[in-house]
Parts: sequence; structure tokens; C-alpha cells
Amino acid sequence: MLCRDRFNLHEFSYYKQWSCLMCYWYLFQGKVQNSEFLRYGEESSWNGTWVQMEGQPPQMPKTVPANFTVETVCQTLSSDECERWQTCCSAAVQCCEKHPHPGSGSQDYCPGTWDGYACWDPAPTGMRIYQYCPTFIQHVYPTAMAYKDCDDNGTWWRNPLTNMEWTFYGDCVKIEIYRSLLAVKLTCSVLSIALLLPMLIATLADRKSRGLPGGTIRAHFLTSFVFNALANVLWDALVYYDQLVRPPSETLMYKNTGSCKALYIFTRYFRCTNFFWMFCQGLFLHNLVVRAPRMFQSILGMVIFAWGGPIIPMGVYCIMRYLHADDSCWVKNAGNFEWIIYTPNLICLACNVIFLSSLLKTFLQRIKSQATENASYRRALRATVTLVPLFGIQLVFIIYRPSPDAKAALVYEYIASIVINSQVRKK
Repeated sequence: MLCRDRFNLHEFSYYKQWSCLMCYWYLFQGKVQNSEFLRYGEESSWNGTWVQMEGQPPQMPKTVPANFTVETVCQTLSSDECERWQTCCSAAVQCCEKHPHPGSGSQDYCPGTWDGYACWDPAPTGMRIYQYCPTFIQHVYPTAMAYKDCDDNGTWWRNPLTNMEWTFYGDCVKIEIYRSLLAVKLTCSVLSIALLLPMLIATLADRKSRGLPGGTIRAHFLTSFVFNALANVLWDALVYYDQLVRPPSETLMYKNTGSCKALYIFTRYFRCTNFFWMFCQGLFLHNLVVRAPRMFQSILGMVIFAWGGPIIPMGVYCIMRYLHADDSCWVKNAGNFEWIIYTPNLICLACNVIFLSSLLKTFLQRIKSQATENASYRRALRATVTLVPLFGIQLVFIIYRPSPDAKAALVYEYIASIVINSQVRKK
């Protein structure tokens, strides 16, 4: 079986290695010149100098080095980079299996081909075809499109500077979008702190409510949100910004330091305490209005539950991450392990939905005897809407964070920043 790429036709057995070399070359340009297996491979055509055109990256070796293996390649990469590289390799192999070359060309269409990043289907002459940018590219904008032009003579368009087949990936990596997201997240977090601190100070300064259960719960409730916002500011300013301005191999995420992982765990922990304190707030208000039996005999029980409860799922999560997904400061979505944290948060929200429903029922029963039916429903509706952000019900829509390479990842980050901080402003 013959396989086609932007350079030539290859037998399938050789193509599998060659396409992986292309993936490594294009994905990690900053590493190729320091890679020992590329520099000294016995069968490599590399002659001791890098051939480089002005304004262009160095050209690839003409053959695959003898020691180009998964082990030698992944030794030069982080675990996340190795996974991205292997994903690219798999996509290249699937491309050949999908579009084996017949051995002869046609002037009616351009042949299916692998260009080093993506697989392109055969295209009629004179047509421009599009596809989503590959998600294994660093800082890729998941919903952006790449395109490739098929000339009228049945060949893919070539760049006149290099005389090589060319694909437009210029819209795939848009650092300015991630910078704008960083600005939005920092602005929202700082604004939250600016709004929360006066409320917290006012709550602590209020002598009438200071010793009451409601005032104590409110103080802890606000404190958890202040800590969460502070942790997010530190994370965004120290780690997220670092990822945008440094080369990939020099970032804190790449180095995967203990302090980086600890900071990330603090952001997850304080976010978890938000849900636990929302549950405590909902339970307290429910008991206050409905007069249901109390779950806690004292506020101390709530304090231990809300601050100490998240430690258990966070501890289990840390162990599982360390054993099975210890890379990239633990930011990358760990699949099912994420539900170790999501599950208790969802339980807190589910309980608050029950509390809110019970409160709505109580409001309707009490208001009906004092006003007309329409007015009762309106007043109950206003009371319910007021309690929704307090109980955190709207957070059920953003509790699950998609993987960074998902097409909805950036949209999620924008929406999550707005929803979370709009909740703070309504408190």
C-alpha cells in the first residue's frame, strides 16, 4: 500500500515512521535541533549542519533516523507532548488507511494526502477545502478552520518560496484570544475580591449578626469566595500568563513543579468549599423558613463540614493524579478521575435544588392566604429568583470543565468566568 504526504509517496511500513517524524518536526520545532537521535542517527542524512532558508524553519532530514522510536522521542517531551505527538502519528496512519494512493494521479482531482498536521480528503480541481484545526497543536483555537487549495491541474497549491505543498493554518493559533481570556478572568476575579471584601468586612463588623448562626455562616460563606478568587488570581497571573509568554519547554506547566501543582490544587479546593458553603447556606435558610429538623447541632459542625469536607475528595484526587496523570501541573482533564471532585459538588447543588423547591412551596402556602393568586405567584417567583444565585443552582451548567482541546473549551471559560462572578455580585 502506498501512502502520500506533502513530500512524496511511501510504502506503508516506512510511511508510519516518516509521518511520525513529520509530526515531531512540525509540532516541536524548538526541540528538533537539540534532539540527539536526529543529530546522530546512523541512517540519518543529517550531515552536521541544518539547512535553513531565510525566514523558514530548518528542513527535515531526508530519511528516518535508525533510533527514532517512541522511547527516544518521548524522552525529549513531557507526557502531555508525547501524547499529542502520538495522537498526530495515529492520525497520519489513519489517513493512509483512509486514502491509499492508487499509484497514479488524476487531473480531475487532488489526491488525499497527509501534510504533517492533518489528513486532507481528495478534492475536485479548483476547489478550496476546509477542516477544523488539529487539536494536538499547541494553543490551538479549537473552532478555527484550516484550508488547502486544489489547483486546476489536479495538484495541491505550492508555496512559491519553498516549492512545497502548502496548507493555511494561520487561523489555528490565536494567542491574542487566550490573552483576552486571561484579561477577562483576571478582571472578573479582581472585581469579585473588590466586591466581596467590603461585604465580608461589613458582616464581621455587624455586632448584631456577628454571634448569630446566620452571620457566622455568611462570614464563612464570603470568605470561601474571597479565597477562591485570590487563588484564581495567583494561578492566572503566575501560571496561565507564563504559558502564553514563554516557550513551551520553559513554562511552569512543562516543568510540572510541586509548587505549580499545589497552587492548582488550592484553586480546586477553594472552589469545592464554595459548593459546600452554598449547601450550608441553603440548609440554614431552609431550616429557618421551613423549620425542618436540623442536620447540625451547632455551627461548628457546619464549619468542620464545609472547610474539612472537601479535603477528602481532594486528597483522593491528588493520589490518583500522582499515580496516573502526573503532568502539566494536573491541569489537563483527567477523565473519570475528575468526578472525584465533581460528584460531591453536584450532590451539594442537588440538595440545594431540594431546599429551594421546599422553600418555594412554603412561600406559596404562606403568601396565598395574604394576596390574590396572581400576586402570590409573582411574589413567590421573585423570592425564588433571588435565592437561585445564593444557592448556586446556575452552577450546575458549568460544573463540568471540558478538556482544553475540546471545541467548546474557550466558550466555557468565558461563560464560567461571567457566571461565577455574577453570582458573587448578587450576594
